[in-house]
Amino acid sequence: MAQDRSATLAAEIAALRAEHDALKTHHDTLAAELAAVRNSRTWRLSAPLRDIEERHPRLAYCLRLGPKLVRWTFAGELPARLNIWLRRQTTASKPMWAHLLPQFGRFRLRPIFAEPPRPMALPFGRRMLVISHFLPYPSRAGNEYRLARLLSWLAKQEWEILLVVCPMFDDKVTDELVRETAMRMPNLIVCRRDGTLLHHISSPGLSLQPLARQRPRDFAAILGEHQNGGALSAGTTAQLQHFCPDAMSELLMHLKDNFKPKMLLAEYIFMTRAFPLFDTGVRKVIDTIDVFSNKQKKVETFGIQDPLTVSEADEQHLLRRADLLIAIQPEEATDLKRLAPDVPVVTAGIDFDVVARTAGAATAPSILLIASDNSLNVKGLRDFLRFAWPLIRHDVPEAELRIAGSVGEQADMRGPGINILGRIDDVGAAYANARVVINPTVAGTGIKIKTAEALSHGRPIVLWPAGAEGIAPEARGPCHIARDWFDFAQQVIQALRAPARDAGADDQRDRSRRYFAADSVYAPLAEALSLH
Repeated sequence: MAQDRSATLAAEIAALRAEHDALKTHHDTLAAELAAVRNSRTWRLSAPLRDIEERHPRLAYCLRLGPKLVRWTFAGELPARLNIWLRRQTTASKPMWAHLLPQFGRFRLRPIFAEPPRPMALPFGRRMLVISHFLPYPSRAGNEYRLARLLSWLAKQEWEILLVVCPMFDDKVTDELVRETAMRMPNLIVCRRDGTLLHHISSPGLSLQPLARQRPRDFAAILGEHQNGGALSAGTTAQLQHFCPDAMSELLMHLKDNFKPKMLLAEYIFMTRAFPLFDTGVRKVIDTIDVFSNKQKKVETFGIQDPLTVSEADEQHLLRRADLLIAIQPEEATDLKRLAPDVPVVTAGIDFDVVARTAGAATAPSILLIASDNSLNVKGLRDFLRFAWPLIRHDVPEAELRIAGSVGEQADMRGPGINILGRIDDVGAAYANARVVINPTVAGTGIKIKTAEALSHGRPIVLWPAGAEGIAPEARGPCHIARDWFDFAQQVIQALRAPARDAGADDQRDRSRRYFAADSVYAPLAEALSLH
């Protein structure tokens, strides 16, 4: 026992020494770069300007601004730059969402396809209204994939679904993306922020024609949001008004009377603005996705500002608007029960199709990261490139980092061995060609799609403890949890040096297949919905 303990301590000391040597080498490199900068001609010549900036910052600002004004004038950019500056001055003292609130005109109806859809031959009788701020197709981010899988499962449970989407920014949701979703959804309405209603409706008897040229009412007055000392803070009220503006609320009131849903399902608490307008005959459900009051301790602690952070008091108030809450993982179900003890909570994660054993195994020492461009993923990738990637390339010079998804558009990733794939259609091929997957995001809430997707493709994944949250122990076999960046690099190196073979053993695949099966994932939700 003593010998084992001594060997363990010796290994830890060796690892710490190696980490110290690596950090010292990195420090020496940075010191040499700093010395080169300070000895450069540019640094010496700019010394008087730096002295002026330190003593007279306003004068230095004017000296820098002058050349920019000349350049913008000749480039024709001056009006646009002035407009940006004026907008910043106007919104500086307002809540961060206030300048995003649109000024709606009258509704305009526009069909998504030239040909009207065929009416449903046999209506299910159980109608569900699903409201969201994002389209589920094509699924390029975790929340989109989650909604797509949930809608697919609900349709198999014989729910007649009408999906209503109010995008946060119209330019992010193109007509092409709307058409792609409409080809998969029999009933779809996209409420644009200029009042345009893009529609594709197959449900018999449902028409949007009464809304044509109608102007939305002021729902802030109807909901009492103008009153001082309301139940919600001004910032959270502004968030709700942006996620579910007056046009969206007016549309929902029309659908309440004409579509007559039995169930109202909202993606995120911020889509619950219109919940108080629905009577008790409609069961109101929130697919919470995250516990947003946790973001301050789980996300902002790491220096990442999240605009969707809310206080516990605000989240409690919004959660209590629902008749049922869906948690995406067990730990957050516990938090939701504490915040809203009177509202039933069920846990329903995300189902995945576990791939069969691949015909050939990845032989090249390739590392795969698939991620969207949210701030957590961008920071994780930048830190990986700074702290772990040099160590990996030193020990495995032929290692290749393949970065897929929009995260590659945000971080500076120039260098040997780095391959930016961008958005990819064949995710399966990307996983099949990877020896190891990484999830360098150090913090976050909800369930980690990157982790679950890697497990469903039978690939080992190196990640932080937060990356395994929401994944049950029986499905964590291929997860290699790191303690620090040196350990992260060493675990990746070990996976790259492992014998080239299919990374997922048959027994692990069987466990993953049972764990990620839709019948297993949505069983608590199926029981809760059947009780109504």
